[in-house]
Amino acid sequence: MDVTFLGPIVILLHVAAQWASSADSLHAPILSVHHGHPTYFEGERVELICSAPPNRTAEGYRFFNQRGWQILETAPNVYQQGKLAFNVQMDSIGNYTCVYWMGRGGMDVTSAQSNIISLQVKEAPAAPLLSLDPSLDAYNLEDTVSLICSAPPETQKIKEFQYYGDRQTISVVASSPISMHNLSLKEPSHVTVPERDLLTVSWVY
Repeated sequence: MDVTFLGPIVILLHVAAQWASSADSLHAPILSVHHGHPTYFEGERVELICSAPPNRTAEGYRFFNQRGWQILETAPNVYQQGKLAFNVQMDSIGNYTCVYWMGRGGMDVTSAQSNIISLQVKEAPAAPLLSLDPSLDAYNLEDTVSLICSAPPETQKIKEFQYYGDRQTISVVASSPISMHNLSLKEPSHVTVPERDLLTVSWVY
């Protein structure tokens, strides 16, 4: 037998064995949801967090959607985590996973796949009505105006109203389907009123 060609073959087998051993030693990361909910409404923000084991220094993370397609490749943050943030839509329903990778011996070794996070999404609820009191065509600086946000009559279990301005967010605990917030006008502003479990509406004044 001609052993001239056995050298390269043995080397290749040795490298393959090393790679397989390295892959086996990279335990799966943990996938979690920041402030997770059992069900999300269309348009809500979701943040998935992929965390490698504490004794691993990940070089990067990959996230996969319910179809198994890679949807993000990202470097770790200062906490050695990978993050995927997006606004859910109806086609976001399904399972999500992630992996991390490390460089070893001049090649990238990928970890086992993480646990599964399943996202459930419902259609966005009906929008509320946002009005102003007094309702004028124009306002002067330092005027005070009341923002009145009225949820649709069929809306139930309102938790809070959130008023979003250009530079601030104001949360008001809901005690009824109607919320009122007094605002002192410092400069022209844009205000929206979304609400967890409920609504999104905009008003410019």
